[in-house]
Amino acid sequence: MKVIALLLIAATTLSLGACSESNEEIQQRSEGIVAGDNTSSSNQIASERIIYRGDPPYLTNQPILDGKLHVNNTDDYLLFGGENIEEIRFSASKRSGGKATTVFRESGIGFLMDEQPYIEFSYHNKFYSLQILSRPYFYTMDFREIPSATIQLSEGYR
Repeated sequence: MKVIALLLIAATTLSLGACSESNEEIQQRSEGIVAGDNTSSSNQIASERIIYRGDPPYLTNQPILDGKLHVNNTDDYLLFGGENIEEIRFSASKRSGGKATTVFRESGIGFLMDEQPYIEFSYHNKFYSLQILSRPYFYTMDFREIPSATIQLSEGYR
């Protein structure tokens, strides 16, 4: 019994001595995550932020981010537009794989809803993902800020 108690005391002492990180260092590391300093994969996961999850706006231009971009859902297309649409770079894929169908319109960019597109784009030096998921009788939209693009953002509004 005394041996077990001594081993527990020794292990506790060693673990406290091995933890040389001060409260200040821990605070600086946490501030780096909030500020977007993505030096490790755990920081990247921690800095991902859900902006919206729910029904895509139907036949209504829903402002996003700074209000100068918007999304809209018609029966067939997710429309992505706004006065600053020229400033984005994007890439889109189908849920089943391959490149998503992209239609350029005067009012913005259209993506076929049935393909359940996954879209990544950059805007004002930040990265975002927008995904459409299909469920029986309705769609769900998942919009997030992500730490970095996971695919090459090659296209812009034409």
